[in-house]
Amino acid sequence: MIAEAIRLAIPALDLALFEHMDGEVTPLQKARAELEKLKVQHEELRVSAENWLRQRDLAIDREEALRTRVIELEADVACKHVTLDEVPGGILLCGHLDDSPLRPFMTELVKQRDALQAFKTFVHTRLDKAGVPVDPPGEHRDAGCRIGQRLDLVLGKEKKDGPKAS
Repeated sequence: MIAEAIRLAIPALDLALFEHMDGEVTPLQKARAELEKLKVQHEELRVSAENWLRQRDLAIDREEALRTRVIELEADVACKHVTLDEVPGGILLCGHLDDSPLRPFMTELVKQRDALQAFKTFVHTRLDKAGVPVDPPGEHRDAGCRIGQRLDLVLGKEKKDGPKAS
């Protein structure tokens, strides 16, 4: 870089010496001197532009790294918030339990839910085979417990009306 600057400066020095000695500078010498100045300015601008582009690229890389980190942190936070959401037909376990301290509790809770669902299916199947109405009206059904309403019919606590099981 220093050698290049010296190489570019030599014609300007020649011009200065020539001016000093003879006192006259030809138009060609002036043009060459201007050209050398422009070359130096061009080189300075090129280096400056390269530095600016390098800094811009570094800023873009930092921005991408920060965006990635934000996404990772959001995912980490989402994994820490495990919830049970009601969905049609049951309960959906949301979130990731891989490293959550709630994993054993949630796993046991899901097992209990599955066992209760299996029992409910078993009881409804037995009541269907016995010809008990599928959805009889009554206070238990209105409270969301069809099995309770159907069992009241079987045990003689309610009158039998409503659609029959097929």
